[in-house]
Amino acid sequence: MIAMWTPLDHESLSQEELGYFDFFDRNVIGQMRAKEKLASKLAAYKHGLRDKMKPAGVLCFLGPSGVGKTYLARMFAHMLLNNPDAFIRIDCSTYQEEHSISRLIGSPPGYVGFNGEPELSQDKLNFWGIKLEEELRKEKQRLEEEKPNFEINEKDRFEMLLIVVEIQKLKDRNKKIQEDLDKLDLAIDKKEVTLEEEITYFEETGRLTREKEWNELKIEELDQKIKDIIHSSNKNKKESQETLPVSIVLFDEIEKMHPKITRALLPMFDNGIVPLANGNRINFRNCFVFMTSNIGSEEIAKKLSGRGGQIGYNTKEEKEEERDSKDSIYDVVIKKVENSPHFPTELIGRIGKENFIVFHPLEDNDIKKIIDNQLFILMTRFKKTIPNLKIEFTKAIRNYIFKETRDPMNRSLGARPIENVISAKIASALINLVIKAENGGIIAGDRISIDIKTVDSNGKKKEKVVIKKFSPNPILEIPEKTSEPRKED
Repeated sequence: MIAMWTPLDHESLSQEELGYFDFFDRNVIGQMRAKEKLASKLAAYKHGLRDKMKPAGVLCFLGPSGVGKTYLARMFAHMLLNNPDAFIRIDCSTYQEEHSISRLIGSPPGYVGFNGEPELSQDKLNFWGIKLEEELRKEKQRLEEEKPNFEINEKDRFEMLLIVVEIQKLKDRNKKIQEDLDKLDLAIDKKEVTLEEEITYFEETGRLTREKEWNELKIEELDQKIKDIIHSSNKNKKESQETLPVSIVLFDEIEKMHPKITRALLPMFDNGIVPLANGNRINFRNCFVFMTSNIGSEEIAKKLSGRGGQIGYNTKEEKEEERDSKDSIYDVVIKKVENSPHFPTELIGRIGKENFIVFHPLEDNDIKKIIDNQLFILMTRFKKTIPNLKIEFTKAIRNYIFKETRDPMNRSLGARPIENVISAKIASALINLVIKAENGGIIAGDRISIDIKTVDSNGKKKEKVVIKKFSPNPILEIPEKTSEPRKED
């Protein structure tokens, strides 16, 4: 008998991890390494392949401002708990004094604030997880009304949470598709259409109908998955300890926290337990702990300054060289962390160097994608307020926003100025038009286009945002020809 050892690919992401990665990739621009790490943490958590005596996952995001550190944590909460705000955010800049630890873990007996609830408490930690568990319980009760209180293991429960979230997203999408179909039917009924318009109508309605039917089939498939999990759980049901709801904590800008307060949190990373001043304990063993820090931002700026780079994002010409220097940037930032009094050796050892993720400057293409995302968010916000409103953004307005955020001051802030520019230049103008309504403003059913126009201002060329309004039913009326006597030459 002949046998052989076959090497296995342990470096590339599994199919399941790729699914998680795709979710982060759709919502967060750039930062591939961070998204891969989060996908791996999720997969390990789902399958129970982790140390259950420690937090579910610990990651520290390092790098400049405005490159997506906090936003990635929000998207993680959105995926895990179906709400981007479903986590505890500890603003470490408010814990720069040693005595402020009482607000974080409470005051001992006999001191002011003893009866108050600290910012870190088991009730606050479990709030969002319990809320989602309640939604899950209702879903289980809907499917199995006679067995509403059965217990399932951690792996199956996590899988059911993801399925419930996916079902809700498909239902929301089908609701939006039905609204679009109703709009198309209304539009086609209100005017005489050409053959080309009729073909476009049938193609679009066909596409939307097929997508809706596919979503309905997918919902049925996911419902069946939940039933299978329920059946399996009831079949193998046994008494077990009550598991904690999953939770997320974000320590934002942890380098600003007083070092003694940071050391008080060491037990959290060590055994998942933090003792409070009143004698109680907080259990973090089913909690994902994230930290963000701007440590190393200056070092990244210095690494890029030799070729004109800034710490917010990179130009296209700098892309290739920046990629080659990512490893050296990581080494420089980690060295800065090791020498920082805010990251003592015992803290680095408990977190693990492999869990320090360096966020790199955004590239031009990343910034353009973020602009598109922010414009879509703006459009969605106004369409929720004004029924049947259609907003179009020209390529010129996108280029204008990009140029407005390229000055050195804005570049140092990464992607943050994009929202500010859109708010000041576009959102404020739209709000003004909404308030005017019938008096020359925007009303339900309007179609508007947002563009850029170059005007003269004191002899200088200046770009100005213009908003054009179209009729909701643009029908061109051709005047009838009148018979006039022919003029003789």
